[in-house]
Amino acid sequence: MTTTKSQKFMGKREYHVDQEKNYSPREVYEGIRQVLADTLGMETEDINLESTLARDLGAESIDYLDIIFRLEKKFAMKIPKSELFPELNDDKYFDNNKISDAGVDYINKNHPHLTVDEDRRLGLSEHFNVQSVVNYVESKLGERLK
Repeated sequence: MTTTKSQKFMGKREYHVDQEKNYSPREVYEGIRQVLADTLGMETEDINLESTLARDLGAESIDYLDIIFRLEKKFAMKIPKSELFPELNDDKYFDNNKISDAGVDYINKNHPHLTVDEDRRLGLSEHFNVQSVVNYVESKLGERLK
């Protein structure tokens, strides 16, 4: 038997979060698309795995907090600060506005859901795409993934 927990969302509506639900990869992807569409005020059809959150979907820094909050509620998980969307605040992670080798090493070690491509001239947020969010959520779900 699956247990549910009632939770208020921004004090307005009540949602029932299934804390033991197993998800298929398709359900994870569709759930993330819905979270992004709701957060960013767009249609799910406009969101695909390659879409970058900032450039393609128009996410701003405040949106990242809302995305995390909604993902936590949708998938009944806790997302620690800076785990999904890392903050590289140390100058050693950048070299002439490009992500440095040290930055790439840090991301690969601590944030395996992200992929930093060869074009390191892009800002860190340009590497946050829907696929990286899917990778992260699937890794967090672990055994709850069908």
